[in-house]
Amino acid sequence: MKAEIAPDWSDTPTILDGAIVIGAGAAGLAAAQALIRAGVTVQILEREARLAEPWHRRHDNLHLNTHRDLSSLPGLSYPAGTPAFPHRSTVIGHLNDFAETHRLPIAFGVAVEGVEFHGDHWLVRSSAGPRAARAGV
Repeated sequence: MKAEIAPDWSDTPTILDGAIVIGAGAAGLAAAQALIRAGVTVQILEREARLAEPWHRRHDNLHLNTHRDLSSLPGLSYPAGTPAFPHRSTVIGHLNDFAETHRLPIAFGVAVEGVEFHGDHWLVRSSAGPRAARAGV
């Protein structure tokens, strides 16, 4: 019989009794805010160095192709006078305003490399090391 080597648990993170949200796009921000409002502790992991990075990298004339009323984040309307199809700079501002208004806990520059379920929690392998939480979004 071959002896088994016990795993090295020194890299096992403390399990967050809440949720890890992967990505700080519109869906991730809205999900995180809803969870926080429900009393769930949240940690958001975002691979980019700032919010709305894809919007920053697009051409200057880009506009949202859905109506602002269908694209605003929960509880935060676009400012009065915003065109029906907002310019990319307005969308960037909207995402940032939402994150700041709700003081969302975002870890920037953290790329997720893998996610595995381990019995009672999710283990997230990331560029900043392992993270663990009871729930994942």
